[in-house]
This record gives sequence, structure tokens and C-alpha cells, in this order.
Amino acid sequence: MMKSSMLAIVATALACRCAVADSPQPVGARLWSQADLDSLNRTLESTGAPYTQLLTGRTYGALLLCRAVSGDPELHVKLNDFFVVLGGAGEIRVGGHVTGEKTVAPGEKRGRMLTGGALYQVKRGDVLFVPADHWLQVLVAHGEVLRAIIIKTQ
Repeated sequence: MMKSSMLAIVATALACRCAVADSPQPVGARLWSQADLDSLNRTLESTGAPYTQLLTGRTYGALLLCRAVSGDPELHVKLNDFFVVLGGAGEIRVGGHVTGEKTVAPGEKRGRMLTGGALYQVKRGDVLFVPADHWLQVLVAHGEVLRAIIIKTQ
């Protein structure tokens, strides 16, 4: 009985010590406030560019997407995509058959038309995961604007 009580006290003490231990200062941490994202969105809308790079690392990245027209089919050989929809609505086709395939950069391909696959309706608050090495195409209806953060991971 005494031995189990002592073990419980030691375990509790260790747990408490871990709970209050300091973590290292963050290196590379970055916050994008709503005002930052709004400013970037206004820039994208005024230039007509569909996205801007938020973050780039060796095995990860993040883009801010502001798409008012449908994009071409694309495939990332090694990068997974998480679409975090911030506003608007659209469809994202994943998988299927592509025509007009061409390599545009190492590990990245584009196509002319994507047919088949799965079609996901997305709107504000939705998160869609697209695994690496799968064709995808962002589709936006006339008059709509799809805003999202795309997080890329290896």
C-alpha cells in the first residue's frame, strides 16, 4: 500500500513538473490576422492573380487563394493539399482522367481537361484534403469567388 502511494505521489509530481515546463521560444511562427488576409485578398482582387504564397518551406507551404474563374487541372507529385475554405463557394474535382498533361515544374503537372473523379461542393468553413499524386481542379461558377487557404504538406 505504501509503495503504491509513493508511486502515485512521484507520478503526480512528475506530471505537474511537465505541465508547467517551459517550451522553447517559437522559431518561424507567423500570425496572419484577419486584417492581413483582407489586405492580401484586396491585392489579389485588384491584380486578378488567383493566389499568393503565404509560406514556403522544404516540406510544406501555404497559399491564399482568391479564385473568380475556374483553374486548370493540376497535380502535385509529392505535396498533399488541405483546402480551408474562408469564403464563397465552388467545386473541387479530385481524381479522374486528364487530357493535355504537361510538366510545368519539378513535381508539378497541368492539364487541359479533367473528367470523372469525385466532385466536392465546398463553401465557407469546409476543409478538403487532396492527397499527393491526385489530379485536382478548382471550379468556380460565374459571379462567385472562392477564397481559401491551401496548406501544402509532404
